[in-house]
Amino acid sequence: MQTTARKLNRLEVWSALQCAGGTRLAILPEVIEANASLDLETGTLIVEVPALTGNAAEIVEHRVLRVWEDDTHWDEWRIDKTGRRASTGRIVITCRPAETFLGI
Repeated sequence: MQTTARKLNRLEVWSALQCAGGTRLAILPEVIEANASLDLETGTLIVEVPALTGNAAEIVEHRVLRVWEDDTHWDEWRIDKTGRRASTGRIVITCRPAETFLGI
């Protein structure tokens, strides 16, 4: 698996894509402690945030994770699955490109 690190400035959870009338449900304030990597072979984005985030209940499959790289550039990703790593105390969020909403 070939991956590349992603720079994060802000993470938000949305109900749907912005173009589909989605609304912001949560801002994940622990972005400084988040890790993100992009799998170049599958186009999958994997983000890890602390499990004790106050907005953990909003991280639900088929919602949208908006990833801000700076104040003007962001991408929307469909949350495909979530899991917890007990050993690290983190939530692992696996995201697929927004285009995969077309197949649901």
